[in-house]
Amino acid sequence: LCVLRIVIAKATPPLGFLPTMLAGAALLLALRGALTDATWPVIAAWLLAGLAAHLLDVYLRRPWR
Repeated sequence: LCVLRIVIAKATPPLGFLPTMLAGAALLLALRGALTDATWPVIAAWLLAGLAAHLLDVYLRRPWR
């Protein structure tokens, strides 16, 4: 992504993908917790972290800026 940003000035900056990556990672960790019989508060915490990252991503990509 960094090389693409240098070559094509219109590419999304690498930090622009951070909330998306965090949301995906949190959902994968929630899935891992569910598959390994983690307690429900652990799974709920990962799901809430994924929701927070997703809402941040939506806010940063809002079209009404």
